[in-house]
Amino acid sequence: MAFGEKVKMKSLLKKHKINSAGICKIEDYKIKGIFNENQLFQAGSISKCLTALCVIKLVQKGKLNFLEDVNNYLKNWKIKDSKGQEIKTTLKELLSHTGGISCSGFMGHKKGKQMPSIIQILNGQKPANSERIYKKYGRGKYHYSGGGYIIIQKVLEDVLGNNFNSIMEKEIFKPLNMQNSTFKIPRIKIQGHRNKRKVGNNIYSEKAPAGLWTTAQDLSKFIREIQLGYSGKSKFISQKLIKQMLKPVIKAEGNFIALGFFIMKDKKRFYHTGFNVGYRSKFIADFKGNGIVILTNEENSKRFIGTVIQRDIE
Repeated sequence: MAFGEKVKMKSLLKKHKINSAGICKIEDYKIKGIFNENQLFQAGSISKCLTALCVIKLVQKGKLNFLEDVNNYLKNWKIKDSKGQEIKTTLKELLSHTGGISCSGFMGHKKGKQMPSIIQILNGQKPANSERIYKKYGRGKYHYSGGGYIIIQKVLEDVLGNNFNSIMEKEIFKPLNMQNSTFKIPRIKIQGHRNKRKVGNNIYSEKAPAGLWTTAQDLSKFIREIQLGYSGKSKFISQKLIKQMLKPVIKAEGNFIALGFFIMKDKKRFYHTGFNVGYRSKFIADFKGNGIVILTNEENSKRFIGTVIQRDIE
């Protein structure tokens, strides 16, 4: 990045009162660092995108099926309705937030406090600080649900007999050379901020929906692989499954929801946002090898992110 570009970015950060940001562009499938591209940030709900690709990869391997009743995969916990009756839900419904599952999101847990197990999170039992996960709404309608992704986390662990961190390392991080990404607590990290004041770094047992630490460069590698898959150029994932993953399921938030990703209403770009205590992020990309990733350690950076995307800084 040229000196003048760094000055311009620092000026923009100062104007919007942002402590730090990591930015990368993808141009014709090539990754170009813009600013702090190797700095770790919490990516919040962008975690769901990586979880979705892991599911797709396991579908490709024949270990999962989109339309199978998820309860058939779960070993010591089942999806139930408000009356306690087991009820069918598919991976496709969980990935697209159309399964009627409760709990939109999670706030994480303070460092040093007791961490909840996945069963405690699912049952809404302390030290979990979120509601019980159950079939709360009717099927086939969009209700954003981090709770649905906790269920997916449990499915992956039950089917593969391993912890979520190790699963993602094997299935996603290593194959895509995402050397600076993790669902563990990293040793080197920056502090989250709210209105330029430090709020620390909450810890997330809710890994699949919210626990990713990553860099703008690593996240760009992930997005590029999806774009390569969509064009039929990926050795990692089939074109058929990538197109199935990015096919709009239903209208959502003024655009469309697919399997783990939002699709713009023009159906030419896909994106996701992320928000954790002290962090905000977003990526947006087209299907032809172009896009941008923006990670910040400031909750109130929505306007800054929008400005960067609009300008699409060279």
